[in-house]
Amino acid sequence: RLKAANIERIEIVKGPSSALYGSDALGGVVNVITRDGGKGGGVVARADSGRNFEAFAQLGYEGARSSGSLSGGGTLSQGYDLDTSTPSTDGITGNTRFFNVHHRQQLSPAMSLGATLDYSLDDSSRTDAGAAVFDIQKRIEEVRAGVQPRLALGEHSELSLNGHFTRYEDQYLQDQRGSSANDRLEKTTDTLYAGGGQFDH
Repeated sequence: RLKAANIERIEIVKGPSSALYGSDALGGVVNVITRDGGKGGGVVARADSGRNFEAFAQLGYEGARSSGSLSGGGTLSQGYDLDTSTPSTDGITGNTRFFNVHHRQQLSPAMSLGATLDYSLDDSSRTDAGAAVFDIQKRIEEVRAGVQPRLALGEHSELSLNGHFTRYEDQYLQDQRGSSANDRLEKTTDTLYAGGGQFDH
């Protein structure tokens, strides 16, 4: 998952020319381009009268042999209740937190190595009421790490490799008030390893 603040631009290519991105890209391509390291940074914060809050900070750095970026932020959302005579709530109370670290190091005139680390956590809760009252909590956590070496092979050729590890955890908790008869705990954990390469000439 990408945070909107980390996106530089989005390119949309329609029709046969999208095949430039691969043999399977026949109908079109949506190319999401993330921000480069660069220099400088910024902080954005927003709040409203409903006690909702959002903050994001980003810092880019660039040196003679290295560049990268650090970013992070979070949100806090307060649930709402249109009918206070019932125990159920209409809105979801939740908070999110995330950070991203992207770095590229020039190891030699012909070779560089990139590394990325991304983390996100999404917690939310609500109350459902019918024949019984249930407090519902949902938690989604994701960690992604990767390396991207690049090797120049002559004046006009370059070999790019990439390897990534992703761990995704989804937890759902249903707690019945006054009883444990219908309590539920569901937990899903997925781990993915991926790699690829590209040769440009």
